[in-house]
Amino acid sequence: MAMVASDMKDKIIQKMAQEAGSAAAANKKFGDAILEYIVEKMDVTYGWSATNPSSGVADPVTSFKASLSGSGVLTPSASFPLFLISLATLIKSSIIIAPASGFSLSPLKFNPSGALSVTMANQNTQDSAMLSFCQQVISSLKSSFPNPAAASGSHGAFIGSTTFMTIA
Repeated sequence: MAMVASDMKDKIIQKMAQEAGSAAAANKKFGDAILEYIVEKMDVTYGWSATNPSSGVADPVTSFKASLSGSGVLTPSASFPLFLISLATLIKSSIIIAPASGFSLSPLKFNPSGALSVTMANQNTQDSAMLSFCQQVISSLKSSFPNPAAASGSHGAFIGSTTFMTIA
C-alpha cells in the first residue's frame, strides 16, 4: 500500500475538478486530497526493541506497522514557499500515527523538522506539473518526515522503544 505519485496526482486532480466556489474552498480541497491520500496509502513502519523486565527475555516482535488517521484544513498561502511550509505543518499536525494493536507508546509523530522540498516544475500540462509535484512531495515525505526520536512504551509484558521509523 505504498504511495505512488501518479495515484496521488489522480486523487488531487479528481478532487480539484469538483467546484470549489472560492480560493479558500479550493485550497481546502487540495489539502483534503493530499491528506486523504497519505492516510490511505502511506506505510509507516517502526523498528522495536524491548525486553521483559522480570525475565530479561527479548520481545520477539522487532517491528510493527502503524496506522494513520486525521484531517485538517490547508489555509491559503501568499507564495509557493509559504504554501510548502503550510502543507508540511498540516501533515505533521493533522495526521495521527497510531501504533499496532498491543503496543502502548508515547505519542508517535513525524519528524518535527521534516520539510517538503519541492520546486515548481515548468510543465506544459496540469497533469505533468501535478505529477512532478507529487513525486517531490512523496520523496520529501520518505526522506525528511521519518522521526529519528525513539518512542518508549510497552508491548504486552515487554518494555522498550522504537528503533527507527520508515515511510513508504
